[in-house]
Amino acid sequence: MEEMIMLDKVHRQRRQPSLDQFAYTPTQAGPVIGKDRSTVYRMMNTGTLPAKKTATGRLITRETILNYLDSLPDFVPPDQNEAE
Repeated sequence: MEEMIMLDKVHRQRRQPSLDQFAYTPTQAGPVIGKDRSTVYRMMNTGTLPAKKTATGRLITRETILNYLDSLPDFVPPDQNEAE
């Protein structure tokens, strides 16, 4: 039983944040946008990913994350005829 409790704690810690949240810490936002925490902080400091200041740190809103993802270019697969 104790082993199951330990496994549940590990699972909860590894759970990826989803876009169901209203706001994210920089650590939570990283996996959502496919970046590590230090890159998220760099993006906040350069203004690429605007954040809100709170008494205890910074938060990134869901809207900001969605706007960032929408600003990325669309993937265009290479033309298969060129490969021949």
